[in-house]
Amino acid sequence: MSLTNHFDQLPASCACHADEASNGSQSGSENGGQLAYPSAVTPRILIIDDALTIHEDFRKILEAAPQESPEMAQLEAAFLGLSPRTALRTGFKIDSAFKGQDGLARVQQALNEGCPYAVAFVDVRMPSGWDGIQTTTRLRKADPDLQIVICTAYSDYSWDQIAGQVGSGDGVLILKKPFDTHEVLQLTEALNQKWTLARHAKSHLAELGRILDQRTQLLNQHAGELRSTNLALAREIAGHSQTQRRLCEAECKLEQARSQLANISRLAGRAEAAAGALPNVDNALNSVSVPANVPDEGVNIEGLV
Repeated sequence: MSLTNHFDQLPASCACHADEASNGSQSGSENGGQLAYPSAVTPRILIIDDALTIHEDFRKILEAAPQESPEMAQLEAAFLGLSPRTALRTGFKIDSAFKGQDGLARVQQALNEGCPYAVAFVDVRMPSGWDGIQTTTRLRKADPDLQIVICTAYSDYSWDQIAGQVGSGDGVLILKKPFDTHEVLQLTEALNQKWTLARHAKSHLAELGRILDQRTQLLNQHAGELRSTNLALAREIAGHSQTQRRLCEAECKLEQARSQLANISRLAGRAEAAAGALPNVDNALNSVSVPANVPDEGVNIEGLV
């Protein structure tokens, strides 16, 4: 069997299995409105190296140990230089790629499946295809959250040379060859913990953004209702103002009518008084006797009056 297809028969270790996802946290709507985090699944590790023995060594160190007797666990711990408790750890899910191009394809496929890798170990020297530096640069562009460990010998590249090509940052580390078993295990666990916390933080921020969008939509809805209510009140106030103006005009007209009625009443009183004085004038005229020898034309009626 050729080196490049040695692990092709192994199934891709996608961590998004139904039995594992069922153990994850519920969403905010199903968990009393609390924020949701990614499900607790076995982390995925990608090994990119052209040497078959390197893949086998990483699998012995990082893969989940099968169910075995305590005696076998003791033998494994002694062989790997681990404590018995460490030998019975849960472990990681390992995928292999023997070229940089194949490693990039696996990373992109994992992203499309929603099961991204947590850590990738990349060898610097890979004669066929991209070397480790070129591969790392492309992996970082494809998945910025991926934690990358560049495996290099002392004579390969300096940190300044690597940082100058792949960029400085906290997502790339260097592991010098030959590496120690404990060093690989501790480094992988630390980087996986960092990657997991970063995903939790992103999930937290995404959930907060979703809640903020919901609250914003609700506030906008309430604001629209308030604007409609204000417009209705403004129209009602304008109607009341117009009614008040008409009422004032009616009161002014009523006051004018009352004034005219009072004037008419005064005139009527004067007319009534004048009408009452007419009988007295008639009596006074009747009581005046005109002498018989006084000619009619000589009588001064105005003087009598």
